[in-house]
Amino acid sequence: MMIIDSDLNLEQYSLFGGDNAEYSPTRGCGQTSDGGYTMCGFTTSYTAEGGGAWDIWQIKTDADLNMEWENLYGGTGYENCWGMQLTSDNGIVLAIAYNLGSLMGTREDLLLVKTDEMGNIIVNVLFEETGRQIPIFIRNTTDGGFIICGRTGSGDDTSSDSILIKISNCENQRPDKPDKPEPTNAPKPTNEPDTPVPPKPTIKPTSPPTDVP
Repeated sequence: MMIIDSDLNLEQYSLFGGDNAEYSPTRGCGQTSDGGYTMCGFTTSYTAEGGGAWDIWQIKTDADLNMEWENLYGGTGYENCWGMQLTSDNGIVLAIAYNLGSLMGTREDLLLVKTDEMGNIIVNVLFEETGRQIPIFIRNTTDGGFIICGRTGSGDDTSSDSILIKISNCENQRPDKPDKPEPTNAPKPTNEPDTPVPPKPTIKPTSPPTDVP
């Protein structure tokens, strides 16, 4: 973690890590309301309770880059976090790719984690859907919820699509999806006769050609 002044001169830096590799690709690291700083990434040196190969490592420092608290999140597979945002109530929210790359599962899911300014977990909700959801950015919305964008496949996958997810203030439980409108079956007019349905033609099967390889 580094602090650089307006002239791009290095003012302070601190190293955080263990015996193995750590990586911090998270967008949204920044200064907190108490003058400290926060960052996030994944670690292969430390393991969350019940965690696996890559787990999420969240760090909060004071103004001098001394660590004040840390949190680890993860399951039995691989996790990564590109999206982080400071919230209006001085908390921190993370959009985590859970089971990244399907290395230990069949798909990625979205894990939403929010902590208060002291690192206490307020929200920890896993959103499981069919297919892959890889969150990249997360931002606050004016109603207290979050907007998340991401993709449905790897960066080099030409069949990957963009995803846009709006999440309400869920208070540690998954918000209900809005109900889909029921189709309306309009009754037939009573002053018109029913139109008879013609029978389907009978098609006799033919033998396949013998010269096809």
